[in-house]
Amino acid sequence: MQPFGKRLRSYDGYYIAIALVSTFLCCLLLLPKICPGCGPGTSTLIAFVNALGGGNPLIRYLPIQRTAPGNITLLAIGDSITFGLWSSGPFNGYRLCLLNLLTGTEPVWSVNQTVSPDALFQHVTYVGSSRIGNFSNNRHQGEGGETIARIQYLFERAVENYGAAPDAVLLMAGANDINEDVDLPRAPSRLGDLIDALFWRFPRTVVIVSELTPVKNNATLERRKIAFNEAVPALIEARERLNWKIIGVNMSAVFELPHDMADTLHPSDAGYAKMATEWLRGLTEAKDRGWFDWGADDEDASAIDDG
Repeated sequence: MQPFGKRLRSYDGYYIAIALVSTFLCCLLLLPKICPGCGPGTSTLIAFVNALGGGNPLIRYLPIQRTAPGNITLLAIGDSITFGLWSSGPFNGYRLCLLNLLTGTEPVWSVNQTVSPDALFQHVTYVGSSRIGNFSNNRHQGEGGETIARIQYLFERAVENYGAAPDAVLLMAGANDINEDVDLPRAPSRLGDLIDALFWRFPRTVVIVSELTPVKNNATLERRKIAFNEAVPALIEARERLNWKIIGVNMSAVFELPHDMADTLHPSDAGYAKMATEWLRGLTEAKDRGWFDWGADDEDASAIDDG
């Protein structure tokens, strides 16, 4: 019988390396779950995996599909504010106003859109698994009443049917976490996990992250919101250091109370219109950075059908 050491050396070192790397990745991913605050988290795991691929993610991701310069696909993801609770339409929210701002159309939406000199894009297509609003281009991923963790869970279920990655994601989540007092010290960390999940699936997509809108007539919720919002810039800066295409916007800075809020947590039509202007600012900044100027290495294919 051969000594154990000799038998061990007979194995191909390649497979041993595979086993060691796999073990390391599993530990890296599970440590934050076993011991909260002990591990580096999902973003470090993604950065490590991407580094192994020389900058090309070794994960299953969706390619971006474009038709022509000037076109853009947007994924609006979040909670009931994303689908537009208490807005006109009903439920057009900020999405219809943003559509008009991006394409330079009149405030009242019409099927035959015209492109004005002020248009940021010639054609905008919303994507997502849900529809709501009295305009046809009304897809979204707004999950009413859901916390950050649930929004991430529902996104992971829905994304398999997307077919392609959006050019940009508009993310605002956390209102239900502060409203329901769900492990508030770790709420920003959960938002970071959701951001990482988006980049995990859409590594070439621009992700615009919004701080929460104001709270009306509830001092306790307002204090929670302020604490949550104060943590968001650090989440964005950490991912900027990974060279991810991420931008932050601050909705609270443009709201006027009580006029811009329909109830404690949800904007009025005026508030949703101001949200649209902030998303526009973020998208304009991304375009100015050249993040929508696709080169030869980017996938070009047929448009995503919004029908």
